[in-house]
Formats: sequence, C-alpha cells, structure tokens
Amino acid sequence: MFGPNVRNSINIDLDYHHREDKFFNIYKEIQSVFRKKFSVDDSVEIVVITGSGTLAIETVINSYKGTFSVLGADGVFKNRWAALAKHYGKADKDGKKFLVQLETSSSHLNDLKEHKPFALDCISAFPYYDIPRDTDIAITVSSKILGAAPVLGIVLFKHDVLKDMIDFDDFTYLNLRRMYEYGLQGQTPHTPAIPLYEDLLRKLRDFDLAAVRAQIKYNSGLIVDALGKENFIGETVCPVLTFKNEVPIPKEFLKRHPLYGKANAGLKDSHFQVFTYSDTKAAYERLADDLRKIKA
Repeated sequence: MFGPNVRNSINIDLDYHHREDKFFNIYKEIQSVFRKKFSVDDSVEIVVITGSGTLAIETVINSYKGTFSVLGADGVFKNRWAALAKHYGKADKDGKKFLVQLETSSSHLNDLKEHKPFALDCISAFPYYDIPRDTDIAITVSSKILGAAPVLGIVLFKHDVLKDMIDFDDFTYLNLRRMYEYGLQGQTPHTPAIPLYEDLLRKLRDFDLAAVRAQIKYNSGLIVDALGKENFIGETVCPVLTFKNEVPIPKEFLKRHPLYGKANAGLKDSHFQVFTYSDTKAAYERLADDLRKIKA
C-alpha cells in the first residue's frame, strides 16, 4: 500500500442521525479526546469538517478577512495554497504568513522558527511533528497519520482569531465561524459524514503517539538504509520518503509494491514516494528487501 492512508476497516451501526444527542456527544468527545491526546491549550478551538484537508484550507482562506503570504519551499502544496489565496483575492506579500509544515511533494520540512507562520498546513506532518504554540491556525486531517478513514478536515485556531473571520450570516458553507458556532452544540452546519466522525473518535481513543513516531522512524530507517540516503530528496526520517527520479524502479517491482507517486498520481513531474506509517511492519520489511536488490 505505502500511500497516505492507513489500512482501515469501518464497522458502524448507523442507528442515529446528525441532529440528535448521540452525534452531538460524538462531536464533543472528538474535541475533548483530541485536546487531551495532543495537549491542545484551552485557548485553541477545534472544528471538525466533513471534507478533505484541501477543503479545510479553503475554508480558512475564505473565512479570514485578511490576506496571506504563502511561504516556504516550492512544491505542489505551497503552489496550491498560493493559487487559492490568489483566487480569493487574498494573496499579498505583506499578508499573514501561511506555511506548509511538511511539503509532501518533496519531503521538505520547512523551518518554522525562520518563518513563524500565522497559518500552518500540517496535514501530512501532524502529529509526528508538533504544532508550534504560537501558531494561530493549523489545519490537519482525520486520515493520514491519525489513522482514521478518509477524510475529515480538522482546524485548530486561537479563539482570538474569530474577530478577524467573516460573520456567521455570511452565507457560504466555507464559513469557519459558522462551523465553530454549530460545533459549540456538537453540530455541523450541514449533514456530516457521520460514520467518519465515529471512526475518528475510535481511532483517537486508541491513538498512541509514541508508538506511531517509533513506527515512522523504524520504517524510514529500513527503506533509506536499503536504497541509500543518496537516493532520496528532502527528509529521510519522515512520514513520507521521496525517491530521486534517477532511481530505476522496474515495472515488475511496482506490481509487487504499488508505490505512491508517478505510477498512480497522474502528475507529470511527481516522484515515487513511500508513506512510512500506513502499512504493516512486515510490508515495509519486504519492501526494503526488494529495494536492496534494485540497488545491487
């Protein structure tokens, strides 16, 4: 597998709807467990959105009344958020700093001390990497490293930021204030993907951050040692490893190990990649054994 989402199975009895107490309690418990698991300060609000990390980021850009300067290493995701800011008329070199923590397309970890972002895309980074305490807005997802089914967007923001958000009555479903105020009652502005919320709650309850970090380090070591550090770009102990394009990956290898990237992403300039948390230990060990044969 080796892609961005963890092997998963959902088995949920959907015997309730989104406008009754059972769902309200699930939503509120997600916020509570998330806050405790990751030591989120009480001054930070947590909103859970039915939709991808991309949708959550567009919600932030649409909802914030100011402008953004998208910084950091060039890559697919930096360019995507810069294009969104431009689309909404909010691109400004003097705007609030918006940064991709881990530029997934190149495994580049941006220096947060250098940039000190106001808004942070930590979709592929959290919680392997911490969110700096002085970040005003951070966006991640239920899937990827958290291991729940795809996909719910999760937005964390300091309560004080609300004063700079569009009004509740500004009628767009990409309205973070509206999502926040509904969330105070355990609700969402529109019909949510109920099974995904229940699955996220289950995964958060069982989530072991130390174990996941150890898994990523172990699997990174296996893959990098097998192929050689010189054959990777960006970080080499990381949630996603990116092969140099010069690495010869035979078609037969891809049938046995369906790497993420060029073979399935449809991106002209993409690299082959391995996400280091999404499959079993045995799968990574088999992958490493076969990578050694390529190197040989």
